[in-house]
Amino acid sequence: MLANNETGAVQPVAEAAEIVHAAGGLLHVDAIQAFGKIPFNIKYLNADLVTVSAHKIGGPKGVGALILAEGVLGPEPLLRGGGQERGHRAGTEDVAGIAGFGAAVKAAMSSRDRDAIRLENLRNRLERGLKQAPGAMVFAGDALRLPNTTLFTVPGLKAETAVIGFDLAALQTNFLAPMMTAVLEKGCELVMPVYALGKFDGLLNSSIYAPLTRALYGRRVRFPLAPDFRLSSKMIPELELALQRATAQGQSTFWPATEAAIRDCTICQVNVETRHLPPADGVDLTTVLSQTVGSLYADMTTHAALWQRIRGSQAVETLGVPVTPPADGAPADTTPMLETFQLGFRNLQEVWSLVLPPVTLLELKRLARPSTSRFHLPDELWVRIIYDFALAYRLRTISRAHLLGALTPLYLGWVASYALEVGNAGPAEAEQRLEKLARAYEEGKPYLLSRWRWPDRSWCFHRRWRGSWGRRCP
Repeated sequence: MLANNETGAVQPVAEAAEIVHAAGGLLHVDAIQAFGKIPFNIKYLNADLVTVSAHKIGGPKGVGALILAEGVLGPEPLLRGGGQERGHRAGTEDVAGIAGFGAAVKAAMSSRDRDAIRLENLRNRLERGLKQAPGAMVFAGDALRLPNTTLFTVPGLKAETAVIGFDLAALQTNFLAPMMTAVLEKGCELVMPVYALGKFDGLLNSSIYAPLTRALYGRRVRFPLAPDFRLSSKMIPELELALQRATAQGQSTFWPATEAAIRDCTICQVNVETRHLPPADGVDLTTVLSQTVGSLYADMTTHAALWQRIRGSQAVETLGVPVTPPADGAPADTTPMLETFQLGFRNLQEVWSLVLPPVTLLELKRLARPSTSRFHLPDELWVRIIYDFALAYRLRTISRAHLLGALTPLYLGWVASYALEVGNAGPAEAEQRLEKLARAYEEGKPYLLSRWRWPDRSWCFHRRWRGSWGRRCP
């Protein structure tokens, strides 16, 4: 093996070749890991046979090459018959695969040296961050290595904790250590971060993801879709099965807090400074809504028998000292949001009428008036909208893609209402406002239950939120 596939350490093949040849043997070198990463040739290695593969350099799988030193005879063929591969292997060649291999080699060699410098810098940066964790160690760190490979250990991690979706900042001590401690010392089976956000950050989470999952599954997880979660060893196989199910259902989004809640696992939260989110460059709001809210609605359908039995919610243990959120930036410009909401009302009434009850449409009509001096979308109205769209998603009232697209202007209406309300509020007041919304989701759950269980009944789903349910429509 020219380079170890675990540590990346480059082996002293030339010295080994001298020993082998002195004993009258031939040396066959597996150079698959090193091919395209570092320069080498068979004469320099003093090897007799070298094997390389296409898949390690971006080429097609199932295609490789055996390189023979001058004067070395190839091995006896295992398959005989035709004269293909110069008599070494009978059977029709994979011409397309071979051509793809050649193209991959050309591309890899053209940028090999440039890529090696870039990857080595990234690897070294990663390892410097890792070494900040107490007891962390990089294997073969002082050896000559491939630029793209590292192997490290952090005491206490082993198989007990899986780190999913981490980035360099997430490996800093102030982030990694408390998340690890929650699993290893506190007995938490799932650990979710609590990010320090500005009052206008993460509003999809605050207006839909967090309060809806809280009302459904009874756990107050502030960021149920955070990518920086940690797992106990018990949770890993459980979530692997859940991931397989989500993939089979065509879902692109995975909800770890939901899976932990339905299994009655211990969930904890940790206050952290850094926010880690995957880049969303070029992704518009409608696409994000379709992927995330659509996945959340799909989970509602899958777990309906469970969440219908849950009432109220319970807090999850939150560790660490709350972090001061960042200072507010420029005030939110609500004008384009309100214009989109009003345009949506004019153009989407036919779609909304298939999803929303008449009383909700009347309230939206009032809000869509251009003369409205103080736009305010009540919590109970927003909650009913989210619940009604969930039912329409389940029943496939219209195309699910069109359904979720029709939610976008309504969401922007909620954002505008929230921005106008908390424009001058401090972080604590804004958080209290979002807690009030979360409670509205819980208080409105009977509405969801009635709609979910009896979708064909004609009901006056109007609620006095401090009183009782309305009467049945005649």
